[in-house]
Amino acid sequence: MTDPAQRREVLLTGWKSVGKVFVIAFILDAVYQFKVFRWFYPGQALLVVLFLAIVPYSLLRGPVNWLTRR
Repeated sequence: MTDPAQRREVLLTGWKSVGKVFVIAFILDAVYQFKVFRWFYPGQALLVVLFLAIVPYSLLRGPVNWLTRR
């Protein structure tokens, strides 16, 4: 992120990774809701995806990448 020439590429890679996690978590939560509640609540699914998938992924991605480069 400190090199302006690579900043765009790094951001695009990050969005692709977060997007994949978002889609997988959303599908898993939708299947769970249909099985348990016999209905789908999109607001609940978005909150679950945000707090149980995106936030932890975003918080752990930086330190894990830093550790693997050492």
